[in-house]
Amino acid sequence: MRNLTATTCIMAVVLCLAGSPVDGAIYFNDGGIHNIDYETGHAVLVDRDAPGMFTTVNWLEGASTGMYLQAYEDSMVNISGGSVAWWSKTYGRSRVTMSGGSIGETLLSYGNSQVTMSGGSIGYELCAYNSSQITVSGGSIGRLLRADDSGQVTMSGGSIGETLLSYGNSQVTMSGGSISENLRARGNSQVTVSGGSIGETLLSYGNSQVTISGGSIGGDLSAGGDSQIILLGGLIGGKLLPHTSGVLTILGSDFAVDGTPFGYGELTSILGGWYDEEPFRHLTGILASGELLANDFRIGHDARIALVPEPATFLLLGLGTVLLRRKL
Repeated sequence: MRNLTATTCIMAVVLCLAGSPVDGAIYFNDGGIHNIDYETGHAVLVDRDAPGMFTTVNWLEGASTGMYLQAYEDSMVNISGGSVAWWSKTYGRSRVTMSGGSIGETLLSYGNSQVTMSGGSIGYELCAYNSSQITVSGGSIGRLLRADDSGQVTMSGGSIGETLLSYGNSQVTMSGGSISENLRARGNSQVTVSGGSIGETLLSYGNSQVTISGGSIGGDLSAGGDSQIILLGGLIGGKLLPHTSGVLTILGSDFAVDGTPFGYGELTSILGGWYDEEPFRHLTGILASGELLANDFRIGHDARIALVPEPATFLLLGLGTVLLRRKL
């Protein structure tokens, strides 16, 4: 009788680990590979409190949950079809790939988890927190792509319906894809843009650093709050607007202000107040990439535009100590 009872208990545990509903959720914690192509009204949790199991869940066409999907520990979740009604979260060292299907609201990545998105759609937001990594090469994100709290985002394709945000010591690299509205960097974050398109503005604040060597920005380029922007290439459709203590460094040649050759040095505020109280001036030149620069600009307070010649190694010399201030 004792052996029969023990066997019954073991069988019940195995059923639980292999995907039976428990407390309103389905747990996959058995280290196996599970292909989901059916509907469930339950939340789906993979390797919850089960480190080292390396369970894999393949979310296929026809799969759907009216709740959420979460990956924990060392699990692997592959989304190629189907739908998740609410949101998904990844924790630990889990890995999630999304090549199709849809997530109705958000996909949030924590810990050292990794998310790779090459297709499909996320209705609202995709976020990287706590040193997690997100790679986007395709698909669509309805509103926001965010890197925060040391998270890392690499974007080479796909589309964002509104904004890409880089906050809190995060790192963002953009080489392709499209952002309908803005890219915003602040809080000691680092952003590199070498391609892709930003529909409206790029704004930097709070000690963030942005390097632009390609791509297009449809609107203004704004540096404020002790942030730094380095411009080597790309197309800027709007105005150049450094303000407060922001620095915009431009590498290139043949610079002129309002048609008068300027050479190299620094441009500063005329009135010393808010940039929107300044008169517009016009800056032309050839960027280090060979693209033409022809933009109106205003400079507020202690901000400045530093015009730097090639070679790019001038950046290594410390612009603050080797450039003489020049005020036009």
